[in-house]
Amino acid sequence: NLQMKCTTPHIVNSLPEEEGRTIMKFIGMKEEAREHRGIGGVDTSDSDGEEEGGGGGARNDSALKWDCLVLTAMNEKQKRIFEMQLEDVDWRRYAKKAVVLQDPPGVRAGSGGATVWLLTQNQEQHCFQPEDKVLLIHSGGLSQRTPHLSNVGKVFMTTPDDHTLILCKLKMLKSLVPAINAGLFICASDVLERLPKTIDKLENDVDFLLLMHRSPLEIAFNHGVYALGKEGLQLLRVLQKPTEKKMRDIDAIQVTEGVEWAFTDSAYFMSMRMADKLIAFCGRHERKSELCVYGDFLKPLGSFPDYIKSEPVNGDPETQSMQENQMIWTLSLRACFSGSKVQLLDCGSDSFYHFGSIAECRDNLYGNLRHHPIPVHSTWEYSVGYRSIVEYCSLPANNTTVGQRSIVSNCYVGDNRNGKKISIPDDVVVYSTPVIKDNVKGWVTVVIGARDDVKKIYEKGEVEWTGVKITDYEGLTLWDAPVFMKASGAEDSLMSSLRKYKHRKTDPEVLTCCGWSMADVVKYVDVDKLIEFRKQRRQLWWQYGPASLGEPSADDQPHLCMSDQ
Repeated sequence: NLQMKCTTPHIVNSLPEEEGRTIMKFIGMKEEAREHRGIGGVDTSDSDGEEEGGGGGARNDSALKWDCLVLTAMNEKQKRIFEMQLEDVDWRRYAKKAVVLQDPPGVRAGSGGATVWLLTQNQEQHCFQPEDKVLLIHSGGLSQRTPHLSNVGKVFMTTPDDHTLILCKLKMLKSLVPAINAGLFICASDVLERLPKTIDKLENDVDFLLLMHRSPLEIAFNHGVYALGKEGLQLLRVLQKPTEKKMRDIDAIQVTEGVEWAFTDSAYFMSMRMADKLIAFCGRHERKSELCVYGDFLKPLGSFPDYIKSEPVNGDPETQSMQENQMIWTLSLRACFSGSKVQLLDCGSDSFYHFGSIAECRDNLYGNLRHHPIPVHSTWEYSVGYRSIVEYCSLPANNTTVGQRSIVSNCYVGDNRNGKKISIPDDVVVYSTPVIKDNVKGWVTVVIGARDDVKKIYEKGEVEWTGVKITDYEGLTLWDAPVFMKASGAEDSLMSSLRKYKHRKTDPEVLTCCGWSMADVVKYVDVDKLIEFRKQRRQLWWQYGPASLGEPSADDQPHLCMSDQ
């Protein structure tokens, strides 16, 4: 079965022999991840108990499949990357067809704008029919808070159990298909939602089915919150990132055994009838700003929706025009969705897993794996620190150390005959990317602190790179700071960026800009080379899988730098 997955075995055979031997020796760590049947604390097994690769008849039942799976992409390059990666995902178990739709040109659409665009484009392209059940995953964007995934997309993040996030999502949402009617189930690419074991069939006149999760107040303050009636699951109002005072004023805070919590939002179902109504109300509107499929679309729902104030229009003509346009959309969405029949689905506690930041990736990937580092399609004969993630890497044995709480992705060093010491610090994100600009190819490696906020807007000349101000740069964000060098090969790129990061506090020359930013890496990524590189690592891993090797001995386990911190 493992060999059947290798669709292009000539790629595997072209890799260095020592890389294969190293993977063979330490493949046991992969099995440790599989034993937990999921991602960290998330059980991603099917509701019927079947494992991936099983031959149960239920998997072939068309009633349990989405009629259409739709991913959104921010531009043509990302669309192509998603389509190439979908070829290696077994999505056909869960959907009859898959489509990647590029966001509309012009102003960034946001998830709401992308939804309206999908519905208008479907009238011409007929990706799905009025009677279909559609899974819409909003996956377009830069993934700036998880920059190592900016090129491949968070929805294609590889998990310790050798799946992708999209496959886990398809498995976990499978039980929803027979319960809903024709329409769209709308969700984010960086979230996994655990559903109740039993979901009642929706009545035909239900316009929305909202998934809600029992969350601590500190989570509720940064998400949408559902305020319910005193009796039963009746939706009164939808709040967006509310203050504690506002939640208390409308009794949105629940109490169980003295512990306060709230119902928070996530994915939801919209009937096809309501989708058609959305196009009728908003399909021809010009859009001058982003729309949110949660904040903007859900706010009009409930018996007593949040009051929409008509704010005075101020500022320069361009700002006034944007404010007026936003108000047109707000009022149109209110007219469209007000009075809709809403049904709620209580998913309980510990049912919402977010992968939107570096910390969340680490916590939700490894929460139930005793925080051991687990290799993901990587060679593994070196010291790796507590709670670190190493994916799609080939690094030399013995001379490599990876610190604690770090993420290392797409890095490659050959046989290291010169005995170079490769030391990756604690609390960093390191990722290498093949790039091509003006027909010249090369590699760029990004090294940033795990706590660096690459989206933060600084004062001019005040941008910081892990605590040190960048000189010779007048931009406003770390994301756009051109502090990284391009090299001809992956190894030189990695070594030069690690040296630069190490000496950033002591060598002023290190902080001068030298040509490449994280934004540039996304813009000029060599798509074919990137996908080929990751496929090589993955196929080599499959070729030397545990099915043909047996169990490794205790001496074959890598050294784990465990810590009580």
